Amino acid sequence: MKLARPDDLWLHAEGMPGSHVLIRNPNAVDIPPDVLRKAAALAAFHSKGRHAGKVPVTYTRAGLVKKPKGAKPGLVMLQERKSLMVKPEEG
Repeated sequence: MKLARPDDLWLHAEGMPGSHVLIRNPNAVDIPPDVLRKAAALAAFHSKGRHAGKVPVTYTRAGLVKKPKGAKPGLVMLQERKSLMVKPEEG
């Protein structure tokens, strides 16, 4: 979250340990659907769901991701979110 700007898009495999993915969005424009799907597939690939057929990936604006005070590393709260199901794929 130290690298993210408020309008960047933050993605993470829902309910699974793993990496999150950021889509830079300096001009606060709508992210093209193919870019969103590719980033979601990458987030799924770098999660514990890597070997699943489909993985739910949650996404929201980085400005809506908050780390509760005193929370364990990696635990965040999302003020708003959407999800999509994707097949885990590397790059």
